[in-house]
Amino acid sequence: MFTGIAGSLRYAAPEMFSGLPYQGPPAEMFALGVLLFVIVMGAFPFERANDKEDQLFALLQKDDTDEYWEAHCDKFNYTRNKATPGFRTVIKALLTKDLS
Repeated sequence: MFTGIAGSLRYAAPEMFSGLPYQGPPAEMFALGVLLFVIVMGAFPFERANDKEDQLFALLQKDDTDEYWEAHCDKFNYTRNKATPGFRTVIKALLTKDLS
């Protein structure tokens, strides 16, 4: 179990900000999701993994993420097909809060 924030804030999982102990592997998978997103999309998926402070992160946590992808594509002027359905599924799995 870990406490506190380790690493770069842009890659930090939301559980790192809670002040509670958290598991390392889910936090590392979250950081991997951010890195994968940056490699494929050329931009960060959100500013900070906090759904109260970051609108894009809050949209990504919803069950239906179409609104997230539309907002992100509009913000960074992407074509809608840059993020394939498979990529969207992987990103959703990696960047969803670990509630365990």
